[in-house]
Amino acid sequence: MRQYDLALQNIHSLSSANVLKMESLEFELVEKYAKLAIELHEFADAKTKLQSIRPNRRPLKLTKLLADVFEQLEAIKDVKNCHTMILRIQPCAIESASTLIKYGQPLDDVLSLIEQGQYNSWMKNYLIGQSLEREYKYSKAQSQYNILSKWFSPPHDYQMKLRIAHCQYTTGDLVAARSLYSHVRETDPYIVDHMDNYAELLQLNGKTILLNRLAMELMQVTENRAESWLALATYCETKGETEKALGFIEKAIYLNPRYANAHCMKGSLFLKMRRNDAVAAYRNAYMWSKDLKVLEGLVKAYLEAENNKEALLIANEARKLMPKDMRTLILQGRVWVKEPGSSVQAKRLFKQVLEQDPNCFEAIELLTDLHIRRGEFDDAIKLLQNYTIKNVSEVLHTLLGNVYLQKNDGENAVKHFNAALCIRPDYVPASEGLKRVTEMMEIRKNELEPEYDDDEDMY
Repeated sequence: MRQYDLALQNIHSLSSANVLKMESLEFELVEKYAKLAIELHEFADAKTKLQSIRPNRRPLKLTKLLADVFEQLEAIKDVKNCHTMILRIQPCAIESASTLIKYGQPLDDVLSLIEQGQYNSWMKNYLIGQSLEREYKYSKAQSQYNILSKWFSPPHDYQMKLRIAHCQYTTGDLVAARSLYSHVRETDPYIVDHMDNYAELLQLNGKTILLNRLAMELMQVTENRAESWLALATYCETKGETEKALGFIEKAIYLNPRYANAHCMKGSLFLKMRRNDAVAAYRNAYMWSKDLKVLEGLVKAYLEAENNKEALLIANEARKLMPKDMRTLILQGRVWVKEPGSSVQAKRLFKQVLEQDPNCFEAIELLTDLHIRRGEFDDAIKLLQNYTIKNVSEVLHTLLGNVYLQKNDGENAVKHFNAALCIRPDYVPASEGLKRVTEMMEIRKNELEPEYDDDEDMY
């Protein structure tokens, strides 16, 4: 950095007839200096150097670099000013338009800046989709991207497919999201965007080998993106290497402190470890995103910390932001289950969700848990048996096994844990349940065996 600084000082001290060449050299040195400062996380230094060039002289790529620096410094007003300046000069700068939408600039204001552009038609539709996402209207946004994807032939439609997959992931259509992420990755193995979501979906489906391959390939593509480190952290978590996973998450946060997914994963691990700082991790995610994944994690963290009041406030906020999403009802019900005297309300909510979506396993699980809390074991069994007839699921069989285990019915518990493992041999909750019931039956067997005095003749 010092050498770049000295070179800039020498340029400023020289007078040359070739002004354009000297100016070009100055811009190049400023760019290199700023990029190095950013890499070293010396953002204030990078900002000073970039601002040393007056706005009317500053090239667009340096204005974009300055916007990135302001983003790191959380100076959002300055970020928006930089991207507005870029769009006024280059109306087709889709990344700048997207950033303005991301930070809450009204859609009409952004569209007015691109009206003069040659390709404003598809850009307009794309920005409408992004605006719908920001308003948590993911189904409408997905429809918008579906229409747009037909405008581009493969492989040039990958960006639209990524947006569609993200909408599917966010709305809980995980099977479709996993399939589409896989398709996009096959089209272009160098894509990194959203691949941490894909890693999570592979983990949920027990695809450990594919997850390992994904993590290694992303690290080969780049070690400077949070998504690569989060995929690696997901793989480590799958292997039970929690501390190593946390280290990789910290690396992701260092690279991109504003990336909500990194803070979410950190909070999720803290919850599994029953650490009190899960709330702080999710609060950091909440600063940058209020999608359902963040709000749901924050509610769970507050409930784990026995702060039901804050949990209910977040659950109500989720319902207000996404009134048509049934999962927000589940979130409210999750809090009411913990509130004394609110179990009837919670039960009504879960039944309302199941009327809309009979395959919502989360609602089934929470309603089952509510029956168990109230000692209504037969009701819990009847509920689960109704759904196991309609759905062949390791989750439902495991829930049934747990209910029978609490009823001390070891024979039926073993039957359902084994049924779950037949469906998915690597399903950990089922194998753990089977281990518990085996231990219970062994203890019971020992209790029933007669005790003999050592001196007593047994024959």
